[in-house]
Amino acid sequence: MSVDLKSGGEVQGRVLSKLNPVIVQSQGGLVQMIPADKVEKGCNMKHSLMLSVDQLGQSAQDLADLTSYLETLK
Repeated sequence: MSVDLKSGGEVQGRVLSKLNPVIVQSQGGLVQMIPADKVEKGCNMKHSLMLSVDQLGQSAQDLADLTSYLETLK
């Protein structure tokens, strides 16, 4: 989620609380507490914060193998 601030800034991450204060956990685990009166709005992001398979140093085959394995756990 992306939290737009009244000051013009933006905080991206997973929203842990929408109450006062708004609590956002950013990539890398950084937790930010933002007073609700400083928040303009919150909205879903157009892209994921999750790293791609390539960025993780994995191949398409690695991902296919992992998916096949996870399907056996149902």
